[in-house]
Amino acid sequence: MLFDWSEIAAERGDYAHRFEGYMPYRSPQPFHIEYLPDAYARDAFEHLMRERAVRVGEITALLEADGIDLEPTPEAWSTIGDWVARHVEESLEPVVPGRLPPGSDIRPIRPIWHSLMLDLAMLLGEQRIARDHDISWQLGIDTHYTDAHEYGRSPWLLFGPLPVSSTTDTPNRALLMESMKGPVFGVLNDRTRSENVRQGTADALRHVFGLVFDAPK
Repeated sequence: MLFDWSEIAAERGDYAHRFEGYMPYRSPQPFHIEYLPDAYARDAFEHLMRERAVRVGEITALLEADGIDLEPTPEAWSTIGDWVARHVEESLEPVVPGRLPPGSDIRPIRPIWHSLMLDLAMLLGEQRIARDHDISWQLGIDTHYTDAHEYGRSPWLLFGPLPVSSTTDTPNRALLMESMKGPVFGVLNDRTRSENVRQGTADALRHVFGLVFDAPK
């Protein structure tokens, strides 16, 4: 489902969790990076990299205000998953025609959650970078991987040094923005976890943490 960053400011109604003091992210481009042409994707990526400390600060303050431990551990990310499950809400906005396939029963999340998902991805990525400085954020299309477009257009968390010349190697990377979507959207839409959504979401975030921190370089 295509999302426009301007939708956050246009949201109506209060949140069940008020998110007091939280300032959502706003990209200079209308859509997520993976949906943008190359030049606009670069602009959005460069802006996000300039803002990453701010984004980590925003999500850190929000979670800590709820008593969430932010140590880079599986247990902490399991607790974050439980927090996500308790606070995700269905969008109150009318669905824009053409955004969903005909007959779709997908329940869209409230727009602010696109910012929260991005912030959670930035938090996890920065935690991993702090442990190993050979890891970095990269925009795949600007790396030397010849088939980079096949490995995702959203920002990469690249494990290991950036190649200095053209290579056909497979990049060892994680797409954290994409990884956050499953657990968050799953709160409303994953029927396999309907009986215990909180535990399922906690397990999902714990799994994402493991993929990032256990990834070989």
